[in-house]
Amino acid sequence: MRLRRICAGNDQPQLQRLAGVVLSSETDLSVWRTLGDWILTKSDPACRKTVNKAQGFPAGKGENKANKDGFLEALSDFALADLRGDMAQALHELRQLPDGRYNDDQWQSLRHLIALLRRAVAHLKLAFQQQGEADFIEVAQAASQALGTELEPTDLAERLDYTLKHLLIDEFQDTSVAQYELVKKLVAGWTAEDNHSLFIVGDPMQSIYRFREAEVGNFLQAWQGRLGQVALTPLTLTVNFRSTQGVVDWVNQTFARYFRNTASSSRAQCVIPRRRPFPITPNRRCVRNGPWSVRPEKKPMRRSTSSKPPCRT
Repeated sequence: MRLRRICAGNDQPQLQRLAGVVLSSETDLSVWRTLGDWILTKSDPACRKTVNKAQGFPAGKGENKANKDGFLEALSDFALADLRGDMAQALHELRQLPDGRYNDDQWQSLRHLIALLRRAVAHLKLAFQQQGEADFIEVAQAASQALGTELEPTDLAERLDYTLKHLLIDEFQDTSVAQYELVKKLVAGWTAEDNHSLFIVGDPMQSIYRFREAEVGNFLQAWQGRLGQVALTPLTLTVNFRSTQGVVDWVNQTFARYFRNTASSSRAQCVIPRRRPFPITPNRRCVRNGPWSVRPEKKPMRRSTSSKPPCRT
């Protein structure tokens, strides 16, 4: 605290935020940022090896040197206590967090941006009409709008309810929220007695399209046994021809650290089919509604490299 007061008086007034603070999970983010900037290097989660007037320690001998040496000794003790660097890493991540609320200028900028985006969307739709073209986002939005809502379906949605009997969706772990809502509209009103069937295939460990708004939670939610009003039966494919036991074991071990809460539900297993020289790894899963059966794939499937949406019927 003494060093904090000295540094605050040496053209570092932001250090006053640390006055009388007991650090906890309730501590304001600005305090954590100030502390991180004071004791850590600018861009790395590592304690400072030296300090200068920018941290409140002007050059000089006597008291200035004693204060500087005392601070560096305290940093050395902190680094020694934090051998693995966990505390420094956590402090570094805290100081990179955005503010928890917008200020008045930011709210005003957001209002302007929303108004601008509305106009941009209108001009984009005009450009689509003039060119006779549309992108995949426009197609998906138009399809969803054409079906209405689950509670107020359009005539088209009711017509599809009679003509669409079987729905098969692959790579369901890469569907977006909008695509998931579209599927829910398509199956709204389906019951176990009307001869409809829904078959979904996916693998949560292969979800790679987050940059395209894919939400693996859609598949995990369906895996619980329901999509909208449709009851589903979870099935696990225990054989495929894609990998070896060593690869599967490494993937399970590595990703278990990052998916602790879902490791048991998405963990790959391996079996050795008869008359096959190599172990075959499964990880693909499906959920179904209706009388369809599930069989192991006999040939490896190639992942499409096209830019089409991942959810196709």
